Amino acid sequence: MTSNAEGTPLRVGYIPISSCLESPGDSRRFIYYARQQNINFEIADIDKVYDYVVLTQAADLSLWQSYTKSPIIFDFIDSYYALPRSSIKNLLRGLAKFFSGQNKYLQLSYWMALEKICRNSAAIICSTYEQKEMLTRFNSNIHVILDIQEFSSHKTKIDYKASQSIKLVWEGLPQNIHSLKILKNVIGEMIKTNKIELHVISDIIYYKYLGKYCLVDSAQEVRKIFSKAIFHEWSKTNLVELVSSCDLAVIPINVNSPLAAGKPENKLLLFWRMRMPVISSNIKAYERAMTLSGYDFTCKDEIEWSEKLMLLMNSESLRKEVASAGMRVANDYYSTDKLMAQWDNVISSLDLTANTGH
Repeated sequence: MTSNAEGTPLRVGYIPISSCLESPGDSRRFIYYARQQNINFEIADIDKVYDYVVLTQAADLSLWQSYTKSPIIFDFIDSYYALPRSSIKNLLRGLAKFFSGQNKYLQLSYWMALEKICRNSAAIICSTYEQKEMLTRFNSNIHVILDIQEFSSHKTKIDYKASQSIKLVWEGLPQNIHSLKILKNVIGEMIKTNKIELHVISDIIYYKYLGKYCLVDSAQEVRKIFSKAIFHEWSKTNLVELVSSCDLAVIPINVNSPLAAGKPENKLLLFWRMRMPVISSNIKAYERAMTLSGYDFTCKDEIEWSEKLMLLMNSESLRKEVASAGMRVANDYYSTDKLMAQWDNVISSLDLTANTGH
């Protein structure tokens, strides 16, 4: 929907995650949808009236939680609400956001700020059914929508013959490099009898705290875990090329962390769209997607990681079968058309006729 019932173009406000709008939380979500639907938007101003406002988790909740001029769509994709109220991260997040200048007003309880914005929103978008279930106590208009990963399907893996060394690949934000520790013992044992390379694709540097403090070299962080890992800088142009040159993708996740265990299947689908075989930790979203594929390559412990890695490393035909099955799931259940339609449903669920001010 790009105009109201009178044919007047809609006025839409948006609070982005990144100023350049290229963060995955922007470019794979509302920004992609808006550009495809020719929706004109501006960076939202708290003092203005819009037909609707889309807030990401980067929004200053101390301001927007009480905003009532326009309907709010809250794109709440991370499982922060799964963290215990008493968790140190939740207790410190409000203070940190205030003193770093991310929030204008002090919110001692980030948990309560999330609850208030959820109650104040006309619609909430989340990324897992578990998250939706937690949020239904605050809002009845909740939609589960995953990332739109159109760019990742432009080229797919074709050759499944392994080279002299089996090439494992991990891709992700540098803040998540620590998850590779889950595979340290597994790969450490396997390389004693197998030729294995670990390729890591991520940003070269990142800020460890609040996106602005403590600059970290990502390659150094990787090599603290795997000294011989091969590091590649992340970019849209080289991602598919690098991934498809490897043999197996791995997604280790700390299942004991509520935030990590609550992740959606976006990363798994990203690899599947490139027709890559994947082995992952056994979080719920990945288990659901794997069930659809007909193969179970999720792992609950180091024993399963070892067994399933060896199974796929030793079979070219199985790698191809698993990858093809995954790609079918990504294309059939999570197509761009279906994800766009889900965004359409969110906009359609708003009572835009109730907001007449411009």
